Amino acid sequence: MPPGAVFATKPELAWKMIERAAGDVLLSFGWVTGHEAYGDNPVLRERCPGRGLNQVFAVSCDHPITVAGAKTRAGRAVAALPVSAWQRYSCGQGAKGHRFYDWAWITLGEHGSHDWLLARRSISDPCEVAYYRCWSSGSVALTALVRVTGARWSIEECFQATKNEAGLDRYQVRKHIAWYRYVTLVMVAHAHLAFLSGSMTAPPTTQGAHGRTITAGARKPHRPGRVPAPDPAHRQRDP
Repeated sequence: MPPGAVFATKPELAWKMIERAAGDVLLSFGWVTGHEAYGDNPVLRERCPGRGLNQVFAVSCDHPITVAGAKTRAGRAVAALPVSAWQRYSCGQGAKGHRFYDWAWITLGEHGSHDWLLARRSISDPCEVAYYRCWSSGSVALTALVRVTGARWSIEECFQATKNEAGLDRYQVRKHIAWYRYVTLVMVAHAHLAFLSGSMTAPPTTQGAHGRTITAGARKPHRPGRVPAPDPAHRQRDP
């Protein structure tokens, strides 16, 4: 490890990253989000409002909250909600289309504080409920909180794709400098692949004499009794 490096918990490391991003004049973002390891950390949650950063953090079912002056737990408060409190929304596109869940929120604090407990319930299994602690500097709609909650999926997919396509977790090094260089190179490679994938366009097509679609670079149809010639080497390599 580099000289001067000391142990730090995940929430402490996260706050350093958040501060670095918030202090960068070239970056702009509206929300901070994370899973339970960060949401159940009260210090991290209190630091974000101090810098005016809106947040949606996942919390555990026994997360302590205060509703209308009474102390309770997240799971208990959500279980007491009426059926009419739940609304169905998509939190974004997934691998198989829109990801629909049932959502409900509870206002926390007093005097119009923009502090909520958000609950996400599975449609296929109503017993599967996730909880989120939310705060914003102003009034927001439930759909906005749902959108931020769903943004974590794309981040997790990004990590998974970087591992599968570029080998993010395939390093075989033991020193910090070598690891840092490897991870940085993999992230740059994945960003380059994402750029190429987003900029690719379909090859131009035209209609043949019999209404068939002809794609540029496609081989000519095979005629009976005629042996087709192999494609040139450069055609074989051409994507």
